[in-house]
Amino acid sequence: MPSSYLGLDVHKVRTQYCLMDPGGEILAEGNLPTEEAASVVPSQGCAVVLEATGSWHHTYDALCDCADVVKLAHPSRIKAIASARIKTDKIDARILAHLLRTDLIPEAWAPPQEVRDLRDLVRLRWRFVGQRTTAKNRISNLLARQCLRYGGTDLFGRGGRAWLAELPLDPHSRALVELLLAAIAEADGHVVALTALLHERLDGAPELQLLQSIPGVGFITAATLIAELGDWRRFGSAKQVSAYFGIVPSVCASAAVAHYGRITRAGSPHARRALVEAAHVAVRLPGPLRRRYLALARRRGKKVALVAAARELLELSWILLSRGEVYRAAA
Repeated sequence: MPSSYLGLDVHKVRTQYCLMDPGGEILAEGNLPTEEAASVVPSQGCAVVLEATGSWHHTYDALCDCADVVKLAHPSRIKAIASARIKTDKIDARILAHLLRTDLIPEAWAPPQEVRDLRDLVRLRWRFVGQRTTAKNRISNLLARQCLRYGGTDLFGRGGRAWLAELPLDPHSRALVELLLAAIAEADGHVVALTALLHERLDGAPELQLLQSIPGVGFITAATLIAELGDWRRFGSAKQVSAYFGIVPSVCASAAVAHYGRITRAGSPHARRALVEAAHVAVRLPGPLRRRYLALARRRGKKVALVAAARELLELSWILLSRGEVYRAAA
């Protein structure tokens, strides 16, 4: 049993700490620069907790080198367990210390460095894809305001760009279009570079080969799932994986009445986007997934059916990883 419990409310610049004994008496509290957070850990028998906010990585690694027990708390679940009308950093640190000493910390998974690095690459690539999409939408909106429509299929392909170059736009609109095209070209370059880095890290990985055997799942979807899943062994079932990525309906239940709403959207938005894009491809291919998609689309609509297909792809991915098998379509 630890002889002291340390709660840390970690921020980018400063960190509030609260050190308690097993009976709940405060031994020390205060704040200090975040890079010095590990210096308040007693030399022996100390358990430490910090929330999995955007600044946890360096502090967590430093604490693992000096504390006996380090727990990473799930921020949203902490709020559900202990919320206060008056919220300050001092109160947050005390709450964390109290929950730690009473063994009530809802833990979040702390990914190892290689998973963090892979997530950085995947997430940055998706952000540049998003920036590129935003720039394209702005050009389309600018043209729509002037009732200009491209008759081809791809406004940003070779034919579409030639059409854009010949448009008799006013100087203001032309300047905006050129700036947005430059932003698209820059984002394209970053996407290509990050894709190459992902290939360097993942090509030849057995997990990649298993996931890419699923119809509709390409390299980027597989890379995103590998990064965002991390250690797939930490999940006990396929349903847990779907809940982790927020592709399950929200539920409001009381007694015998239950109301199901939209998906919870918990977890990685990048993984959900990758899965939906993969589902768009998969439901066009012959097979059991397409049959189930069409049947559900007739009853519930295409959007609901597409999300269901994305969930099926995710759960199938976890099953293949857990079994170490490639995909084989059912007869």
